[in-house]
Amino acid sequence: MIIRIMTEQKPSQIRLYNILFPVWMLLWVPGWWWLLLIPGNFLIDFWILRTCFRKRNLPEISSLLKNCAWKTCLLGFLCDFIGSIVLLAVFSGISMLAELIHDRGNPEFGNMLSGWAGSAMLGQWNNPLILITFAGIALSAYLIFIFNRNMLRKHPDIGAENADYTAKRLALMTAPYLFLLPLY
Repeated sequence: MIIRIMTEQKPSQIRLYNILFPVWMLLWVPGWWWLLLIPGNFLIDFWILRTCFRKRNLPEISSLLKNCAWKTCLLGFLCDFIGSIVLLAVFSGISMLAELIHDRGNPEFGNMLSGWAGSAMLGQWNNPLILITFAGIALSAYLIFIFNRNMLRKHPDIGAENADYTAKRLALMTAPYLFLLPLY
């Protein structure tokens, strides 16, 4: 999706800027896919929690499991949203920096950096800025771990060691790998 913004630099000159909108940001726009996305995420989180609880020989209390799964699902959406906002801000900042570099007398490097920032949001696999996308995924995974660990430690039936174990599995298995999905 390309949003076009027109600004006037001089009365006789009009510039056209392209801001590339990453495909994974469309997940945050309400639509019919939320009818699949929310239950699907809930089932994945429920399955991971249930598997971890069984592996750690925790009492499988269905009310505790359902309660934890809903909280885990909501925390996962929050962490993914934070990661996507950070990525959008970083890539937008790089685009603005590229424009500044271009205007300050280095158009070759400015154009190259602008191209990298734009293509990083559409398909990162042939782009040196893919490391920023990996950092965004790692940030979201770390937040998933921290938030779920704190939430699980509040339950007396789970315990600190089991909460850490389960939160690590949740972070690794539910990190927003969709950020790596190329648009083309």
